[in-house]
Amino acid sequence: MGRVLVFTDRAPEDGSWKGALIWQIILSLAESQHEVLVASPLEGLTLTHPRLTLTRPVNSWRADQILPLSRLLLSWQPQVIQTFALAPSRLWPSLTVWPYLMGMLKALPHIQRVSTLFDEDDIEAGSASFLWHRSAQAVTVFSERQRTRAEVRLGRKVSLVPLETPPVAAAHLNSGVVVPAPVSEWANPDLGLQRLARFCAEDLSRQVHVLGGWGDWTAARRKRGWITIQEAAERIHFHPNFDYHSFSGCIRSSEALWLEPLRPDSWRFLLATHLGAEHGRKMILPGVWAPTVTPGSTANSLSRIYVGMGSQNTSIS
Repeated sequence: MGRVLVFTDRAPEDGSWKGALIWQIILSLAESQHEVLVASPLEGLTLTHPRLTLTRPVNSWRADQILPLSRLLLSWQPQVIQTFALAPSRLWPSLTVWPYLMGMLKALPHIQRVSTLFDEDDIEAGSASFLWHRSAQAVTVFSERQRTRAEVRLGRKVSLVPLETPPVAAAHLNSGVVVPAPVSEWANPDLGLQRLARFCAEDLSRQVHVLGGWGDWTAARRKRGWITIQEAAERIHFHPNFDYHSFSGCIRSSEALWLEPLRPDSWRFLLATHLGAEHGRKMILPGVWAPTVTPGSTANSLSRIYVGMGSQNTSIS
């Protein structure tokens, strides 16, 4: 079908759980008859498919990497550039390749761009890749709630695509209640720990597993956190460096998912509710919840967007 150049800097096992889905979509795009070239600063990628090529033309997205990216664009001549949610960067936009690529692509109007986002963290105002995503011909997300919020933040139309998750792995934890986010990512971590202590006090046999552990909390904050949960500390287990496949395995063996402390607009909340509902797990939620994700093939939906853009040549400036 088409030649698709993919930009991503998330490994399949990345701690945000976004990488696992990104690489599932990339493989599905190749299986959908697209010729896919992945350009990434990552090392050690090993995914293989007859229509998939992995290349490392750059070692970062810094502005000094614009020449090898330009050569790649001109030599490979993609029809579509598909960008998946990029890892956060503290660089000023002008110090990255994105504004220079945007300028270059104005002279190559036949190349269309699509950005696929997971949550609002991917489009923080002022972030290095914000304008790159905003100016794409199409922006996609996975839920109606995300679409509403992304349209407000970006000031443009955002499309909805189905969520195709990788296969669920074998059971990882024996049993217990799973909290699918590190403490540092909770909506209100201090209040969440207080609620967690009360939650454990309701059932003295209850075992709780916090995936991702304390996150990026400092030693001092962790110490205060332990004090908050000290009455139930022996039954609360923190698991750092927990990847997507380990989490998906927990779905099979967990008694319930405790989602009360998570941000309802976060990617982990969306993924947990989707998998929890799919596998019939009990979910303890912060309020009323209704499914907002459509199951199906993300790659097929993106393919339809690529075809639709082939007859158009519009962009957001």
